[in-house]
Amino acid sequence: MKHVYINNLKIKKKINFETTLEYEILSKKGLYKIKNEKIFLFKLAKNETEIIQQDGITFFVTDNYWFKIKDNVDILPFDINMIKIKVNKYKINDNLNLVVEENPIQKKTFFEIKNIKNAIADIISFLSSNM
Repeated sequence: MKHVYINNLKIKKKINFETTLEYEILSKKGLYKIKNEKIFLFKLAKNETEIIQQDGITFFVTDNYWFKIKDNVDILPFDINMIKIKVNKYKINDNLNLVVEENPIQKKTFFEIKNIKNAIADIISFLSSNM
């Protein structure tokens, strides 16, 4: 799944969205995620970034793939920092979601893309209707 990051986006029109709470724990063994009272362990398998310029907008496209290596982890490492994350996911179309992740330290806004081919045009269209 590719991600396109954007800063300071304010959504003007009403879009249906889903809110979830997640907890993330980064350790030497990998990334633990706690969702719905289940603990999962992930390893980063791919991390690439591409810069695309179109219509005067710079897009930072990251292709991150976190590989789930374990379901239902029973024991967490001792030396950890847990971050509570509120995730709002807005479905723009079947190919594109706008995701806003907030934690006490930062707020990340990005688009999740299944297929990059038409996604940039979809993002520009969405942004132009919301600005």
